[in-house]
Amino acid sequence: MKRWQKRSLAAAVAIPILIFAAILIYAKVINKADTQAADEFKDRAAQAQLATTVAPTPTTAPAVVVSESPETVDAVATTAAGATTAPLANDLLSGAWAVDNTGDIYVGYRVEEVLAGVNTTATGRTTQVTGSATIDGLTWSTAEFTADVASIKSDQSRRDDQFTGRIMQADQFPTASFQLTQPITLPGTPAEAEVVTVGATGDLTLHGVTKSVTFDLNGFVAGGKITVTGAIPILFADYAIEDPSIGPVATENNGLLEFLLVLTRG
Repeated sequence: MKRWQKRSLAAAVAIPILIFAAILIYAKVINKADTQAADEFKDRAAQAQLATTVAPTPTTAPAVVVSESPETVDAVATTAAGATTAPLANDLLSGAWAVDNTGDIYVGYRVEEVLAGVNTTATGRTTQVTGSATIDGLTWSTAEFTADVASIKSDQSRRDDQFTGRIMQADQFPTASFQLTQPITLPGTPAEAEVVTVGATGDLTLHGVTKSVTFDLNGFVAGGKITVTGAIPILFADYAIEDPSIGPVATENNGLLEFLLVLTRG
């Protein structure tokens, strides 16, 4: 075989390998998905448990073991030697609350992608979130939150351009919002850093379309702040959102709207 033919054959083999390698790097390294909000919330709750654990005696502090149930968000710590967490005052939650923008908060999306046959997960987030809530005793009577769509960013600028442009049309629909439509009543007064799960129902507005949604809301109170998280399933067609798929990138027809918020006295 002539030398130029050998070189051509080698190039023909090498190019697909390089392309496939580039896809793998994009999918597994560059496009590595952020930790799910539920897992981040679990870590924060565990840290709050450690900070608020009260030992039964003034001796060595007990060790803390965090439950790792894969099926529920379970960050309630168990302690040795009968240690307990400090109970909250009955009226501690009552009053007005507002989003703490000084903390590590976010609203974002999580969508499954297939890039040339390689499965990966796309996530985008923004910390530009505002909102407030009113609590009367153990009842959340009002809550509303707004996120800036144009500021939602992933790890890829090309994906972000598609997201804020063709997909979400952020110039026409600059915000996404949620407003509670049914009061939420806690089952009882939670202990400091105790995780509570309740159902939440409200109006979610995306891409100029408003739909009623119901989802699980997980939260805990620690250090005078309320931390909450949740994930709302989104079917793109319900919100007149164009199919995100483009070129070699194919996505599911649905995704999750995730959030992790911290509230302080408003």
